[in-house]
Amino acid sequence: MKLFGTDGMPEVTPDTPLQWTSGVVRPFACANYAPAPTAAERPRQASSMVDIEFLQSYSEIAVAIIGFSGVVVVLRRRHDEVQAISLGMLVLFGSGALVLGILPQILIQAGIEPKRIWQGLSFAIVMSQIVGGIARTRQAKKRGVGISALGGIGFSSIMVGSIVVAASNVYFGEFWVYMTNLLLYLLASIAIFRNLVGLNSNDV
Repeated sequence: MKLFGTDGMPEVTPDTPLQWTSGVVRPFACANYAPAPTAAERPRQASSMVDIEFLQSYSEIAVAIIGFSGVVVVLRRRHDEVQAISLGMLVLFGSGALVLGILPQILIQAGIEPKRIWQGLSFAIVMSQIVGGIARTRQAKKRGVGISALGGIGFSSIMVGSIVVAASNVYFGEFWVYMTNLLLYLLASIAIFRNLVGLNSNDV
């Protein structure tokens, strides 16, 4: 004889052991039953899935940039100090773009609130850009060249834009603002790559 039951839950017979959970008598087989998401939770889950899909596509592009870095290394076995620094910057920005694309996916799957993820990672971007900017400026001054010689034309403007966008997202915590910053990372990598190709062609 069936005592009670709902869709997706096993039937309960008089011989089924019961468990008292949160004031409700439930069969042991249903003690760990995960209820369906509520109407308020469904939009958040759907949004998180879309965010992950965008981040996966972005990560694939970042991997391609790292691959281009390897091509430059193979084709250009000899390079001066400035080119070596530019190549290191290309690898660094490509790797950074990859990490910033993969890490949020892991955090979302771990159940962390997306807004906190975008805020925390944006703060990390601001700090890394400031520290990296200081280091690049010192390297450029030490070798008597401008930042454009290391990162290419427009690189400095992209970096300033990245800091402004990331700083604003520390407050807003929006996914689309975070993605805008990641696109600026890709633009910076492209600027460095074009600069390297130009330097290499000038030496031929």
